Amino acid sequence: MDLLSLVVGFALGVGAAVAVHLVRARVTRPRPVPPPRVDEELDVPEVVRPKESGPAAESVPVAPVPAESLPAKELASAELEPATELAPTVTEQLPVETTEVIPADPVTEALAVTEFTPGTGLAWLRGDGDFLISRATTLVGRSATCDLVVDEDLVSRRHFRVVRDERGWWLESFDTPNGTYLNDRPIRPNTPVRLQGGDRIGLGDTELTLILPTTDTPAESGIALSFNSFGASITGGRRSNQDVCHWDNTMVAVADGVGGRPAGGLAAKLAVDGIRDAGQDQDLLATARRVNEVVRATGEENVLATGLATTLDVAVLRPGPEGYLVAGLHIGDGTVIVQLGAELEDLVEAHSSTAVGSGAGGKLLRAVGLDETIRPDRWDRPARLGQRYLLASDGLVNALGHQPLRRALVRLRADEPRECVRRLLELADRAGAADNVTVVVADVTPTEDR
Repeated sequence: MDLLSLVVGFALGVGAAVAVHLVRARVTRPRPVPPPRVDEELDVPEVVRPKESGPAAESVPVAPVPAESLPAKELASAELEPATELAPTVTEQLPVETTEVIPADPVTEALAVTEFTPGTGLAWLRGDGDFLISRATTLVGRSATCDLVVDEDLVSRRHFRVVRDERGWWLESFDTPNGTYLNDRPIRPNTPVRLQGGDRIGLGDTELTLILPTTDTPAESGIALSFNSFGASITGGRRSNQDVCHWDNTMVAVADGVGGRPAGGLAAKLAVDGIRDAGQDQDLLATARRVNEVVRATGEENVLATGLATTLDVAVLRPGPEGYLVAGLHIGDGTVIVQLGAELEDLVEAHSSTAVGSGAGGKLLRAVGLDETIRPDRWDRPARLGQRYLLASDGLVNALGHQPLRRALVRLRADEPRECVRRLLELADRAGAADNVTVVVADVTPTEDR
């Protein structure tokens, strides 16, 4: 082989090797993969994710992976941040029909389902205290799940129930070892027995007396009545509280010192003290006139108390020739509601340029101390077992609205006055009450034998 052939052969060999290398390089060189389009390829909503540190994370694209094959990712602790506390504390929910959102209280929601309808009656089981029966079915026993708990060894966990239907009141005993007694006689288990007012129900060593509302006046039925009442107040968005209230077993009152006037709280106190000191048998109109004179005289004598004025609402429970009566007096823009079961009645109209329930205050047209001649409204209602009277300053309606307040009262009727007042004030506070809010609740109940 001559030299020329060797050179040509070597050149061909080198060229082939270079060609093979180039082909291999072309095959093995990685092709850039474009980042996936979230909206088309993964079909999930776009979210903002934190970037990982380092330049590599920003320059290297990642091929899409099918959603079903993605393993669950456990985030590093550095990626976790505690959530901001946005949810308010759980509270009673008003069944409002507006856009206002209040977290629901499951217990209260349950009450809203099982509580009164306009036809539901009221009754009491009297033992060491009075237990209000406010549901169609009331369960009595030793279990904490019963409506009325009797903590006694001889009492079964579920001992008996009291049922209310369109025909009247019924007692049904469960099959218990120690039985249930009606007026000292045992009754057959699982057999409803009709009840009447004054019936005595025995379970273990405990005796309960059934007290039913009656269409007769309490004077005719021989039942003495009194108020079970409670009142309280919150300052709301004001710097000071110029509301004053009073409650006892025969009289309740609320006064709201006129906003913007000096010493409004003093005027409210003078009005409530005057009503309280006049006693149960007072002539409310005559007392109101005297209180008006005292308030105006105080304002004239003290330059710091110029312009004293206050609203005033009063309810007095007292016996009369035709039975017990609740006598009331109203001047100003307060709220007075009488409730029997689910039926509620507004007893007063606001003496202001804005109608009740609008959620905004108006110019006060009448008040104690505002004019030389006072012009209060008088109202009377026959007292009945089971009635609940609500007296409140205008701050309550302005915070909650009139209809939501009425719905709340129906839901809270099974609560004692103290608890009802607490819940209403809590609702007003959570609603952002801009004014002082004062609430007094008084239930007409049988006078306890002491």
